[in-house]
Amino acid sequence: MIDGQDDSQTERSQFRTALLLIVGLLVILIGVTIFVFFKDAPPPEDRHLLPADLNAVDNTNPLAKFADFILQNPPTGLKELSPEVELGIRGAEEEMQDLLNANAHILKLWDSLSETDPATWRWPIDKSTRTSVQGSKYLSECLNVHALLRTRGTVLTRKNLGGESITQALNMLRYGKGLQSAHGSTMNWMIAHLAQLTGMEQLEYAVISQEFDSATLREIQPMLAQCESSLKDLIDLVKINYFLYKNTLLDLDSKQSALASMWRDSGIYLFRKNKTLHLYIDHVTPVLNAATEGHVELFNSFKHLADKLEYMEKADAAWFSTNAAGIESAISYLYGMELPIDVILRDTSYSRMATINLALRQYELQHGHLPESLNSLIPIYLETVPLDPYDGQTMRWNKSTQVLYSTGQDQTDQQGEITTPRNIRSPDWGCYYWWGEKAAAYRLNREKDYAERVRKHNLKGAKNAE
Repeated sequence: MIDGQDDSQTERSQFRTALLLIVGLLVILIGVTIFVFFKDAPPPEDRHLLPADLNAVDNTNPLAKFADFILQNPPTGLKELSPEVELGIRGAEEEMQDLLNANAHILKLWDSLSETDPATWRWPIDKSTRTSVQGSKYLSECLNVHALLRTRGTVLTRKNLGGESITQALNMLRYGKGLQSAHGSTMNWMIAHLAQLTGMEQLEYAVISQEFDSATLREIQPMLAQCESSLKDLIDLVKINYFLYKNTLLDLDSKQSALASMWRDSGIYLFRKNKTLHLYIDHVTPVLNAATEGHVELFNSFKHLADKLEYMEKADAAWFSTNAAGIESAISYLYGMELPIDVILRDTSYSRMATINLALRQYELQHGHLPESLNSLIPIYLETVPLDPYDGQTMRWNKSTQVLYSTGQDQTDQQGEITTPRNIRSPDWGCYYWWGEKAAAYRLNREKDYAERVRKHNLKGAKNAE
């Protein structure tokens, strides 16, 4: 009897020992699994993605001084601006001039900025974070300055001061190019893009406002080439954005981090900083390398990246990863490259169309008609026909419709089919010959449209006053 009890106790003891051993092994297995699957990767090698002048921050350069001035002395009268002035309606020139007189000090300082070397310009940034010192407030004031410059360009053109109008337009283009090269983030880049759009529109109106001879038009062409957006500036932008993104990830524990707040509040803790950086670098590096080769290579590389990102999103691969939040974050930031890449391709193509427009006009002045082919402009009016940044072929010209064009994003030649000039939704991306009937009709219809919008605005205001 006693022997039976001893055997039973021995079996129970052996069972407990085995159970404890199994539990211990399970704990070790779980620990190893957690360590293997949740352990972050080592920091990535990212020297090729870091801005070259991290320690060369100078907030006393001409652009930073201009920024400080307009923050301390912002443009006045823009909030009370009538829609007639805002849209440049004919007949509102007196009010436009009053606006310019009230902000003469800003325009004078901007003219002084334009005389400095844009290579010395740098956006005012914080030395430790490389972010804008004044953020959105400064960007907002930049847009107000653009409104003043657009108004001044309109007044100069209406006064038939074509030479001054051209100078103003070229300075605006040079200003936009300088802003792109000033080592800012994507928002700074967009301000630069808007400046270049304004300058290009002013140039069109300036050169058609009077009968300029071929010599004057020929002088403008090399200036346009100097103001063309640079792929080097885009590469710098990608590097700066990477630096900002990296700082954001490394600062996830800070309460001031928007990403940290979002993920903390939603209870998502599947985030590995270094793994996220590795993922971002693996995908952005091919695009960066393509940008060193040319516009077409850049465009095709980003199209390939966009397809990969779309596949990753549709496959929901992130949710089966221990770095789910990191993958979603990297995808979002990688998509953010699309805007500046699209901008540089469109700005480059339109700058080249402007150069060709001037060459076409010179040909027309000499021969009395427009050429059938852009090759006829070589070598007197153009050294070579500029290339389409989307497909690498020469820019296109449809004489019958008087359309200069690029294939645009689909890289398919639709024979210059456009709905309106510079319309990204058109089959092709292009513009009318500036001195042609279709361009004149488009400008006139736009003025009529603006006048109708003002009429409806004033009518609505009168009804509300009653």
